[in-house]
Amino acid sequence: MRKIILALLVIVSVQMKGDVFVSFSYDFSRGETVSSVGMDTGEYTAGVELWDFSSLCFFVGAVKNLDLGDFMFTLETRVGFSSKPYLAVVNFFWKRHEGVKWGFGYSITLKDSSIRFPLFVRLGW
Repeated sequence: MRKIILALLVIVSVQMKGDVFVSFSYDFSRGETVSSVGMDTGEYTAGVELWDFSSLCFFVGAVKNLDLGDFMFTLETRVGFSSKPYLAVVNFFWKRHEGVKWGFGYSITLKDSSIRFPLFVRLGW
């Protein structure tokens, strides 16, 4: 199932002229990990997240990029759909190097009536 979702994201990303990304985050206060795979068109983002290797979540969001010279700053507003929906604001810095985008950042996530602040790294191509 995961391979099918990844293949669909790659196909949609190519058709929409977007970038595919993977990210890994860790919330130090809760000990929670989140892995995600998705696509980013520069205006919109969509993908799949796996929370603590047990809960699968689909997300969509809007993206705003700001050029800072050496780095880009991205502000992303994201809504997650699963058995426990969530709302997140994702902030990260990234840089493109030889066709690969890499970045780091944090998110402010409202899930299960609590606020979370996971840090993450993100790679894209």
